[in-house]
Amino acid sequence: MGKEDRARLFDYSYNGALSDLSSRILLARAMGLFGPVTFDDLQRIREIRNAFAHALWYITFATKEVDEMCAGFHSTARIVGDRRVPGATARAKYVHATRFLAGALKSRIQIKGLAGVPLPEPDDRLS
Repeated sequence: MGKEDRARLFDYSYNGALSDLSSRILLARAMGLFGPVTFDDLQRIREIRNAFAHALWYITFATKEVDEMCAGFHSTARIVGDRRVPGATARAKYVHATRFLAGALKSRIQIKGLAGVPLPEPDDRLS
């Protein structure tokens, strides 16, 4: 795909079909890159990010609504084994979920993109 075609697809200034995170999450879900649990976590990341980017008032990770959203990450609960992640702040939960999902999805995309290479067993952490 050439630079111009990529821009028309991904660039916000071209009003590209995949220029925002919401569209990318929906397309990846439709492609079967992850299941409903990961979809929920990605939507949660997107909503928290949008809250910080567009809030009309001052918010932090200590803001009640943000803290509650961070407490609901499935990936944090599955990795650590405890949804509360004792001692972890809302920010730490957000960063953990974001970093884990980014790494896992990058690996999944790279593997699916290789022709002739058998896919590994599904990673139940991306259900």
